[in-house]
Amino acid sequence: MTKMGLTPKQKQLFDFIRMYQKEKGQSPSYDEMLVGVGGKARESIKMDHILGLLGYLITNLLGG
Repeated sequence: MTKMGLTPKQKQLFDFIRMYQKEKGQSPSYDEMLVGVGGKARESIKMDHILGLLGYLITNLLGG
């Protein structure tokens, strides 16, 4: 776990999404996230990574 409470893969995905949104003004698609974290197959971004990241965002950024 990182200091943020994310696994390294979740942190990588989080950083990619933030960079993408800053550069393009919108969120990346699933396929763009896959490419952004260097995945070779759709399963590279597993649902647990996404759900863990979503939980982090809700808890820490939205005050949930």
